[in-house]
Amino acid sequence: MQKMENLKPADSLQLIQSVIELRRRKYEENGLMLLFWGALVTIAGVGQFIMIKMGKGNLSGWIWVLTMIPGFIFTFVSKIRDNINKVKSSQTPDYLGWVWAFAGILAMLNGLVFGGYFGKGVTLMVFTPLLLVGLVSAINIKNSLWIISSLSGTVIAYVSIFVPFMYHSLMSALIICVICVIPGLNLYIKHKKNSNV
Repeated sequence: MQKMENLKPADSLQLIQSVIELRRRKYEENGLMLLFWGALVTIAGVGQFIMIKMGKGNLSGWIWVLTMIPGFIFTFVSKIRDNINKVKSSQTPDYLGWVWAFAGILAMLNGLVFGGYFGKGVTLMVFTPLLLVGLVSAINIKNSLWIISSLSGTVIAYVSIFVPFMYHSLMSALIICVICVIPGLNLYIKHKKNSNV
């Protein structure tokens, strides 16, 4: 392998393009993680709404605890194992994946711990960290559908301020479908298509 100072401009450009392509492939593989979290939050949001409609609103917050905490444990164990394998094989750890995890922790804290302080803005505050990281990830891999989805999710989050509070769990399900399920399906399909070539 050539040393960095001996790279010609064409070789340098090729190196940059290969790094971008590796990052793009990584997120295509992670379409499953977007789908996992999209499904988990959708189940929690719709489940909470159903519980509220059944008159169990005082217990409905538990559905978030019972879905998010196992989801975070699964994600952290998965990330740690993935990064250990990457270090062993001299690959770069997935730092953006850890940023996603941090955004998820902020979202959970905003909802479960500080939610009472935000009033009707709670849905916006819960999803703001995820919307920002989603947008940065989409821009990073130049995925226009994901960029549009992230921006659309942001609009929906702001609209939630004007929606009656009992529908916020459904707004959460809608936001996560827009920012995770749609891009996740898109990335998964592209990954499958590229794998069959």
